[in-house]
Amino acid sequence: MNRAVIFLLVLSLFFSNGTMALENTTTESAPIPGGCNMEFDIKVSPYQKLHAENGMILVDTQPASILFSNGSSISCEKSPIQHKMYRLYLPRQDFTSDTYFDAITRMLTVQDIVQNGDEIPAGTLTSSMRRIYSAYTGTGSVYATVAIYENYSSAYIPIFTYACSPLLYPESCKVLNDAFAHIICALVLIIGCLSIIIGYKYPSIDRSLPSCMIGGILGYTIALSTGDYSIAINVLIGSTFAILAAAISALLGACRWLRNISLGFLCACITYLYAPAWMFYVLEHNWFFWPMFISLIFATTTLLMTISYVAEIIARAIFGSYFVIIAIDYYTGSNLKYIIINIIRRITIPGFNLAFVYPPFQGADVTLIIVWSVLIAIRFIIQSYASLCCQKKFKTELKRNTETEALLYDHHDDYSAERRTRRSHNRPRYYKSYIIL
Repeated sequence: MNRAVIFLLVLSLFFSNGTMALENTTTESAPIPGGCNMEFDIKVSPYQKLHAENGMILVDTQPASILFSNGSSISCEKSPIQHKMYRLYLPRQDFTSDTYFDAITRMLTVQDIVQNGDEIPAGTLTSSMRRIYSAYTGTGSVYATVAIYENYSSAYIPIFTYACSPLLYPESCKVLNDAFAHIICALVLIIGCLSIIIGYKYPSIDRSLPSCMIGGILGYTIALSTGDYSIAINVLIGSTFAILAAAISALLGACRWLRNISLGFLCACITYLYAPAWMFYVLEHNWFFWPMFISLIFATTTLLMTISYVAEIIARAIFGSYFVIIAIDYYTGSNLKYIIINIIRRITIPGFNLAFVYPPFQGADVTLIIVWSVLIAIRFIIQSYASLCCQKKFKTELKRNTETEALLYDHHDDYSAERRTRRSHNRPRYYKSYIIL
């Protein structure tokens, strides 16, 4: 679609939304969106401002005011108006104009916003008129605000972003847009498939996968923290750390707690990504989040140490299948990769602790979770079948060895008896001669 046409459509939509916002205020005591503006350029600002940077989306809104029919108003400093903010996700990598305008129209009126959007709680460390979100590149999202006073409410003009620029820079809408990164993803996919199918044949290599993944995450995080390198350099540093971690894990193969810590780390990352919205009030505090995160890792590790043999099989199955899933995720698109990305952002990006991280949960995510579960089950079946075959083979060899030993023992007994018989027959019988004499 021509940019000029898009601009005119957006402009017409803006003015229609502005009319809608002002029409809501014709009711007595209804809030006036942006009526207590202190920062935006327009005196009455019934719109929002959005700024995206460093993996975060910042949405700012100006407080509403109340104007009664007699012309009096309530002081903005002591305003009793409540402001609730909502978010609506679009299908991932859908940049069509029809989907765009459909999403905007679903977030126009107060009723539509409440029905279609997800309410986002306010943080305790930021302004109540600001919301900070984790950016999910290539996934469109609409943000809307509702001002509420008693039984009256008004809607602000919604605002929209893809967390990238699909028209000007289409490559910015992909998390990995580098050829070297795609090669690494292909290698990860191959390693994951081999781990699932024949990993049981090479246990020393298979056991190193959890440490390999954690080493890669550590290296990538260090690369992001220490310099402004390209994606290829960051991935290369992460890959180097992954290889070193795998080598160390292979040398320390008897240390099962290393694999259990890796699994505990993955469980803690999943918990952080999909934590309930009400936990946002406590998770934004670093002094609480990091001790809880580390405690969850060690609690999981301690629990797994009590069932070390089963835990080892579980870790190898989960990480081997996750290698497959994370590679497919980058090629097909879902949000399971943010299990790791969001914790890296939390470590490397200042202020990311204030971001609401709950991701969109769409069809691709459901499909990949099902595939992940199936791959884990397949790995368990292959491992169980291999263990059963080994047990049968061991029992067969043991039985064969036992029978061989029994035959050798019987043969030895027969041979000893035969020798004793021969000796008795060949012995001179002097006592018989003595009797005859």
